[in-house]
Amino acid sequence: MNKKWLALIFSAVMLIGSVTGMTSAKAAPSKETVNSIDSVNPGQAITISGTSPNSDVVVKVIDVAKNVVEYIDTISVLDGAFSVKINISPDASIGTHKVIVGLGSEVTAKEFAVTPRIVPGGPGGPGGPGGPGGVPTDVPSKNTDIVYVVNGGTLTLNGATIAFPAGVVKGDVNNFKVIVNKVADTSVLPVDSSSKLINDVFEITKDITGEFSKPVQITLSYDKNSVNLDHSTINIYWFNEETKKWIPLDNPQVDSSSGTVTGSVTHFTKFAILATAKTDIPVALSDTKGHWAEKNILELIQKGAISGYPDGTFKPNNNITRAEFVSIIVKAFNLKEQDGMVFADTSNHWAKSSIATAAAQGIISGYSDTTFGPNDPISREQMAAIIVKAVKMDSSAEGTTYTDSSEISDWAKAAITAVTSKGLMNGYQMVL
Repeated sequence: MNKKWLALIFSAVMLIGSVTGMTSAKAAPSKETVNSIDSVNPGQAITISGTSPNSDVVVKVIDVAKNVVEYIDTISVLDGAFSVKINISPDASIGTHKVIVGLGSEVTAKEFAVTPRIVPGGPGGPGGPGGPGGVPTDVPSKNTDIVYVVNGGTLTLNGATIAFPAGVVKGDVNNFKVIVNKVADTSVLPVDSSSKLINDVFEITKDITGEFSKPVQITLSYDKNSVNLDHSTINIYWFNEETKKWIPLDNPQVDSSSGTVTGSVTHFTKFAILATAKTDIPVALSDTKGHWAEKNILELIQKGAISGYPDGTFKPNNNITRAEFVSIIVKAFNLKEQDGMVFADTSNHWAKSSIATAAAQGIISGYSDTTFGPNDPISREQMAAIIVKAVKMDSSAEGTTYTDSSEISDWAKAAITAVTSKGLMNGYQMVL
């Protein structure tokens, strides 16, 4: 049976169009408050604090002059308050810096100033006054720093911001060095004819071998005047030295207001932001022409939420599994990768990361603490429940009454009511 999952996801994405990276609409007012921040010198620490009704908030610090993210992390809220102390980069720009706090599109901004460090004047010589104080005018950009494994942390080096979770490396490693260099000659890095580089290419390395045990987040900035988002899509990529191809990072998040793109990866290499021209038909599929969901399919493919099969088909009338639906939700809503529940039957599954992320966000749960059933076909009830949680939809509205409403499970009734009242899900001639 065709469950019309495409229309459900697409409509939900449009409903929550203000999710970061899905639209350029202005941010909605936030319920967070941010306390004033005193001016500081480059390299000094600031404390970002305030209140929030949520259990967590995303805190981001932006160097306005350089248009780079200095810091980004998710901070826990305890008893309605949050606080985090961070160090401003030694090569931070003199002038206005901005703190942005919130979740999704609901954010609060607070500005603070970074002021020059005054260099004391020289002592007075015989018969003469001391020399005037100096102001450093050209602070060299820092391109290397140390990461302490037990704590993790966020580094901004040479224009790239890297966020490391605690315990990012397994074993006896206590700390390691990270080096960020800009690639001088990008002509040796091939780019598809439909794409173009819109910022520097960053080569990021470390002084230890092997991949990270947990994903790290890399944030790069781009010149907002260099790309028209109405005609192009942008993403953050890593360069595969063997295939000579640019590969998109996992869980991309585009912040068009600050001109940054963030993605997750477990290794270091070369990274860059690429803009790709939008096309009316982003991919040629042999079995979607004239299908009722053709437009939805093309839109979701363009957003990177779904893809076709290697044989050039999409199989739009196939049922979809629980794992496939969750994976699409995570991609469609650009959910930040998180460590969440790993069930006994998902530990080696291809969708393990997406399922864990959705579980950490409270969007999905298993049949039990050990079983998720990733390969089971997903029901309309389950789809409705996931959409309501992903969109944070009000489930108190009155929905349509169907002739088979008595067959709806008690746990799903509120979710079915919510999605039908918003027009996201319809019945089959008054039968759900």
